[in-house]
Amino acid sequence: MGSIPQENSMSTYMYILSSSNNNDNNNDDDNNNDNDNEIAVAIVDDALLEVVTCHDVLYKKNEKTLTIRMKSLVARGRIDEAEEIFAASFDESNSSSGSSSSTPEKEESKNEISKERDNKSNNNQVGKLRTYMPLMEHYCKVGDLTSILRLYRKMQDSTGVYWDVESYTILLSSLARFGYFFTNNDHQQQSDDNEEYGPNLFDTLVLNMASDILELTEATFLDLTESFRIGHRDHLNLTSID
Repeated sequence: MGSIPQENSMSTYMYILSSSNNNDNNNDDDNNNDNDNEIAVAIVDDALLEVVTCHDVLYKKNEKTLTIRMKSLVARGRIDEAEEIFAASFDESNSSSGSSSSTPEKEESKNEISKERDNKSNNNQVGKLRTYMPLMEHYCKVGDLTSILRLYRKMQDSTGVYWDVESYTILLSSLARFGYFFTNNDHQQQSDDNEEYGPNLFDTLVLNMASDILELTEATFLDLTESFRIGHRDHLNLTSID
């Protein structure tokens, strides 16, 4: 009978396989090796998911394993499955934080400590920027305004999410490219919240970014400038500005 691998050993395997996968994805200089590279990435990704599955069976699920699953599913185009797993992780967190029973006086302080520990554990599972970004990057890539705003609000409500300037640039660039910062009736029908649309949406996002004390780098500034140029060219002539 084999021994059960230690959790820290499994974390090491996940780190090594994740690093290997990232390196394979970045090695695209030779177009002739594209097929071989895709096969190598798929093999490493399959092995990584096997380790993640084993970890989650033997130990408690955490933010790292959830993030790996999200990245893999989004990369494979299995968006519906990624959304289901992500939603389920929130349901598990909410049920866990609400399941502690109340006891009289002597146990009250102990329960408060337990609740704080549970909340920290829940935030560790679904509360970091890297956990949200695979889905956010996909929504930004396809220009799905409703999904972008829905996920953005979840991220703003999560105490463990600390935005960086690159992530805000991905968000702002996408909305600019697809013309969502310009008034357009076709776009407006996609949004459930008419107040967070067009210039108002831009103002809201920039104010939130400023409250996070984030400053644009030269690279992110150039990216945003190009995105607004494309959005202006492709969408502003379709709009009627009052």
